[in-house]
Amino acid sequence: MKILAITNLYPPYAIGGYERLCADVCLRLENRGHELHVLTSTYGSDRRRVDGQIRRLLPLESRFDRIYRSKNGKGAVGTMLDIARTRAITARTIRQVRPDVVYVWNLGYLHRSVLDATRESGVPVAFHLGDPWPKYKDAWCKKWNAPAYHPRRRVPKRIIAKTLRAASLLCDESLRADDLVACSCNALKQELLEAGLTLGRATVINEGIPLDEIGDIDVGRAKGNQTPRSMLFAGQLLEHKGAHTVVEAMTLLRQREACKDLALTILGSGDDDYKARLHDSVESLGLRESVTFREPVPRAELPRVLSEHDIFVFPSIWPEPWSLLLLTGMACGMPVACTATGGSAELAKDGENAVTFDAGSPPSLAQAVERIVTDADLRTSIAKNARNLVWEHYGIETMVDHVEHLLATACAHEHEYEYERRIPAPVAVGAVQE
Repeated sequence: MKILAITNLYPPYAIGGYERLCADVCLRLENRGHELHVLTSTYGSDRRRVDGQIRRLLPLESRFDRIYRSKNGKGAVGTMLDIARTRAITARTIRQVRPDVVYVWNLGYLHRSVLDATRESGVPVAFHLGDPWPKYKDAWCKKWNAPAYHPRRRVPKRIIAKTLRAASLLCDESLRADDLVACSCNALKQELLEAGLTLGRATVINEGIPLDEIGDIDVGRAKGNQTPRSMLFAGQLLEHKGAHTVVEAMTLLRQREACKDLALTILGSGDDDYKARLHDSVESLGLRESVTFREPVPRAELPRVLSEHDIFVFPSIWPEPWSLLLLTGMACGMPVACTATGGSAELAKDGENAVTFDAGSPPSLAQAVERIVTDADLRTSIAKNARNLVWEHYGIETMVDHVEHLLATACAHEHEYEYERRIPAPVAVGAVQE
């Protein structure tokens, strides 16, 4: 197949694991003999450019000042020009590439005119959804679809919005009932349904990780019955990722005899204000000797860093659809303490392959960590079960098998898509809704 992948960010200009996974999937599809082309934004580049089969051409709807903090300073004229450019660039790329299928990954912060142009081309489309971007309107659409605050301006605003829509400068496109969609987990699929989207041809393809980068690392087996002395948080330093919950739990753990010597490493970068807040908390709580901050490491080095610690803590507060970091910690044979929000609830089972705690609750997190520290049998069993689960079912090659099937189905214009998952209960997958 000749595949055109469209996504907002693409490595090496990336923020998190989601866009790196996109590149991993594209590379593996290419290794299987498919021809891959990528259309993405100019993020990370000072100009539009083409790097081989990667076209960094699309404008983002907002200018990123800092990680995940945007400032839209383009104005009405600039926004309309960007919408028109997005449509034209997408249409031109499709004409040049002439793909068999368009593989839409993440359109967050891209103008939805990219979808208009894609649909108008008549090329089959398949969607991979790793976060709930389809339920959000872009800032421009939200502005013109909302009623005017002053009653006298409501009619003129409706007329302007109608004019913009007629000129293809106001794009409300999202998912359609007949779109072929793969969600990363059932929780995400349900979230989109509850938001009012109609997912008539939706299934679940759980995302996977490159197990070859982990190799024979098995923390649980290597450390045996040794009493845990260190914990690791790894991820973006953003409020919804919950690193502050771990810091606050450290004060409670220091009051418990079995956990008083535990050290915490915070590995990551992110919002400067939030990071400063974490540092201030560490100082004010008297944790300077117990908490260490480290900058992120390349993904290939992450398993080694994980192996240097005894417990992996995943405190995500938001309903994260499907965490690749959680999968990596489990694949390394680490005892895991995690929240059971979003897709994590489908993966982590308390007492079976993890110890779960309430999101945003330092006391609950401290209790979970204490269980791991004081119960060697539990610690050993959850680490072993977690590693076996990920290695058997959540490697990236398994994911790519299903992606390949999804894209082939889109090319064939078939009206049904489902596959038999070879995973144990209770991890369920979604079925096609007719």
